[in-house]
Amino acid sequence: MVLGSIVLYPIQTDEFGFLNPEYIKEAVKPRDYHKPTTRLLAIENTHNASSGRALDAEQMKAMADAGHEKGLSVHLDGARIFNAAVALDVPVADLTEHVDSVTFCLSKGLSCPIGSIVVGSEGFIQEADRWRKMLGSGMRQVGIIAAAGLVALDSMIERMQEDHDSARHIASRMAEMNGISVDPEHIQTNIIRFKVPPHTGNQIASRLKEEGVYINGGDSDLRIVTHYGVTNDDYEFAISALDRVMREIA
Repeated sequence: MVLGSIVLYPIQTDEFGFLNPEYIKEAVKPRDYHKPTTRLLAIENTHNASSGRALDAEQMKAMADAGHEKGLSVHLDGARIFNAAVALDVPVADLTEHVDSVTFCLSKGLSCPIGSIVVGSEGFIQEADRWRKMLGSGMRQVGIIAAAGLVALDSMIERMQEDHDSARHIASRMAEMNGISVDPEHIQTNIIRFKVPPHTGNQIASRLKEEGVYINGGDSDLRIVTHYGVTNDDYEFAISALDRVMREIA
């Protein structure tokens, strides 16, 4: 954030990742040289911290309208926006039409080995390209990466429903385990966020690694993400390992 002289001001969402439009308006700083000027509203869909909840078109419009009303540009962190579109069964354009710019990942739900895309107006992309060059970013011979991205956009979107179904199945199994708090009904896409007893997260991650399952640690909030290339047998292996570990620790 130093390079851009950016000051972040987080706004609390509801449990499903929705930003109350009134909170957005209230967060805009008054014109005062003692305070940073508010210029951008950044929103996320799907919402990672809310177990990958998908925000619908009406919610997206409400948030974007609040930002625009206060003179802000609105950017969508759409790393998993195609997961949201699949979960809601709507065209992705319905979820992006009210924002000014979007980023989405080719390497997450779309399953490419690498890559992200920035989308915006011609002027916005020209300015983004200028900043990319200023920061020393650039790659040569990237056609092979772009080719994978085209394949993903052509053939990997609809299959995301498989990841969503797998996540709900895993969450339903986890809900029966000792020491795990998770609501399977809350799982809408491919992210499962769950709670374990306080101060046990790193121990659980360490024991799972011994069992052949890798998961990031933490105090008590952990995350599992389903993905292309992970088979049902792999999921069952991980579920069984987690069950054994939780019986030991919880």
